[in-house]
Amino acid sequence: MAPGKPRVLFRVMENGESLGLRALRREFGRYGEVVCALIRVDSARQPLTVEIEFSSSKDTLRVKGWTGKGCHLPLYKPEGLVDAFRRDADCAFLCYADNFDKRVNSFKDLAYFAQYVTDWCSASLKTCSLCWSPTRGVFAQMECVQKADQERVISKLMTELYGGKRLSVSSVAGGDYQGVVEKSYRVDWSVVASEAAVAGIEQKEAVKLEKLEKLARKAAEKMEKKKDKKEKKDKKEKKEKKGKKDKKDKKKKKDKKKEKKSKKDKQDKKEKAPKSQPKVQEDTIASLPEPESSEEPSSEVAPEGRRFAWETSSSSSEPPPPKKRKEVDLKSFGPMAALAGSDESSS
Repeated sequence: MAPGKPRVLFRVMENGESLGLRALRREFGRYGEVVCALIRVDSARQPLTVEIEFSSSKDTLRVKGWTGKGCHLPLYKPEGLVDAFRRDADCAFLCYADNFDKRVNSFKDLAYFAQYVTDWCSASLKTCSLCWSPTRGVFAQMECVQKADQERVISKLMTELYGGKRLSVSSVAGGDYQGVVEKSYRVDWSVVASEAAVAGIEQKEAVKLEKLEKLARKAAEKMEKKKDKKEKKDKKEKKEKKGKKDKKDKKKKKDKKKEKKSKKDKQDKKEKAPKSQPKVQEDTIASLPEPESSEEPSSEVAPEGRRFAWETSSSSSEPPPPKKRKEVDLKSFGPMAALAGSDESSS
């Protein structure tokens, strides 16, 4: 049983003596994994309550809203959750008995066992419970009225057989010898605590614990300081890397701007530069001698029948348009032609 784990609490209806642990596990096992099932009787050995513990808190909350529809179990709606660990810790005189037969299961079997403890062991019980868990199987929990009752229960059950089997009894939950037939024991923790206080063991242990806690705190502080230093160093390195990267990027941008500007200046200079080749004036070209044609125009006229279409057209009577003279570069004719042209222009 895990400390502080809540259980769902049910009240039992009248004539619920036949209700047992197996039926509870069968019904509530559909909602989740059952870790502990418990049935409890009062001092008069009458059915009192049922408790169910689940491994998951979600399953516990689901069963808390259980209505009992379509179920034959003689149980009322859940009354809420109970912290069994704290409740048992507050009880003064608890006994536990293990190694029961598999047939021990229902409220009837629990009432019979409570009657046996009361009559045979001469002990007064406040409550008696029959529990099941996957690790321990079926075991009983008895709350005695006083310490003498607890002593009698332990001494009698250890020496006598119950149902042909010897039970293992102790006053501590989860003891070393619980569930073992040959050995069983009981620990009175009040005596142990008083003897330890007299011997000064508790004070020494407390001092040791304080020292250990101080060492643990110092180690934790050192680790935190190292972590902080490392973080600061990493931040500084990142900042430096970022600054270097930004400088490089700025330098690249400046270089690109300079290149673009120089290219633009070159283009502007080319566009603004004047053309070096001057044109020759028309009058200089006109003064140049025309080349004599070796071929003379033919005086023969073709007959009318043999004339071409362009000759017979109306446009043939009109004179052809004058040809445009080409501009000649004087430099191509040499220096003498240039001088001649300059003389004519001066006259």
